[in-house]
Amino acid sequence: MKSEYQKLTELAAAIARHTQWSEIKDILPDATIIWAAPHEALVVPGESTQELANELVDDTEWTVTGLAAYRQFGFNFTVADTPLLYRHTANDEEQVNVTVAEAVCHALCRRIEHRLVRFSALVVLDSVASGDLTSSDLQDTATIYNIEREIETLLSFLQHHGDEDVLPTDLQSSFPSWNRLVDTGRQYDFDVETAVEELNTNAEG
Repeated sequence: MKSEYQKLTELAAAIARHTQWSEIKDILPDATIIWAAPHEALVVPGESTQELANELVDDTEWTVTGLAAYRQFGFNFTVADTPLLYRHTANDEEQVNVTVAEAVCHALCRRIEHRLVRFSALVVLDSVASGDLTSSDLQDTATIYNIEREIETLLSFLQHHGDEDVLPTDLQSSFPSWNRLVDTGRQYDFDVETAVEELNTNAEG
């Protein structure tokens, strides 16, 4: 039964990706779709269409997400990176917006590596401390993008103050050292250790 369910899930994902691509390819022919659902997609534009991609965010169906969206949550990470776009065609609002949990999951759905993990960790810690995010919010959102394991590992890494024993073998090289994360926090006037206490209190509650 589990195997049949997985096959159906994979088929649904393939159909969603195909549908999204059929609509996007004429606008961004060199784009890469990294995740898709019937009315949503995460899209990385290619080099030749990056300028057009910047114009798309003014459209009601598109917005910037992932690393580039972190500035709206208080962190302006100045790094060069191809923008990650989120498309939502069934949105009832005048403009598509992403939550903290969505932006973090979008970033880590794209890839898991030292820099993104560090920046995402700071956004998670700050948002939990300010009451804008809970661990359960993040975990629930992770299930949508099939990155439950990665998000669970991130939360465990933070709750255990960077203990490498909580990291699965295949993710160890993708996570920063605890000292590196703490130092990155200091660069942005952010106290990682204090924020972790808030995270642990939130988890206990």
